[in-house]
Amino acid sequence: MLELLILTQIASTWLMVGLIWLVQIVHYPLLLLVGDSHFATYHQQHCARIAWIVGPVMSVEMCGALLLLMILPFNIGLFGAFGLLVTAWLSTAFLQVGLHHRLSLAPHDAALKPPLINRLVKTNWIRTFCWSARGLLILTIFGAERVGV
Repeated sequence: MLELLILTQIASTWLMVGLIWLVQIVHYPLLLLVGDSHFATYHQQHCARIAWIVGPVMSVEMCGALLLLMILPFNIGLFGAFGLLVTAWLSTAFLQVGLHHRLSLAPHDAALKPPLINRLVKTNWIRTFCWSARGLLILTIFGAERVGV
């Protein structure tokens, strides 16, 4: 059972690593190219659809991380990986969600939209760093041989 929990932790973390890089490099910058007449609908659909992906994966990752902290002997690397996860969640809750909310309130404001999107891209580097570092740390802790690396 522990092996399954570890593999789930590796998989959910690396799903988030891949997703956060896709969002950081492709998706968020492309928001600047969505025309004002379509932005409100596009942005609303983005938020609704991405939640169906990130919500379950983030929840599985967090639950697994908490379980591992409770059942494994003390490991400073595991606590560091958990700290990175908490930081990514806090950034999501207090930066990205707020910026998405502000974008949804002013979708047709041509002057406001680019600075908000640029701030979204800049602050998302926090999550990109945290999940990337966490992914590497999780592989280091649990061994790359589990995933065939």
